[in-house]
Amino acid sequence: MSKTRRQRLTERLSQGPATVHELAAELGVQIKTVVEDLEHVRRSLRGRKLVMEPARCLSCGFTFRKRERFTAPSRCPECRSEHTDEPELRIE
Repeated sequence: MSKTRRQRLTERLSQGPATVHELAAELGVQIKTVVEDLEHVRRSLRGRKLVMEPARCLSCGFTFRKRERFTAPSRCPECRSEHTDEPELRIE
C-alpha cells in the first residue's frame, strides 16, 4: 500500500531538515498544499516535535525568531531587504 502525502512528508522531515520549497518540489505539489499539510502534521505528531529553524535576512543577518509561518518572510524589519532565506523544518 502506498503512503499518503502527509506520511511521506513526515518521513522526509524525520530524515533531515528541509524548506517548504524543497518539500513542494520533492512531493510534486504546490507550496500552499505543503503548508496545509505541515499544519496537520504539527498537530498529529505523537511524542515527537516539528522544529523550525527561523528564517534569516541574508543582508543584515536578522533572525526571525518569533515568526511561526512556514514560508519565507517577504522583507526584513531591520534593513527592509527582501533577500531572506526560508525557515528549515525537521521532526525530532
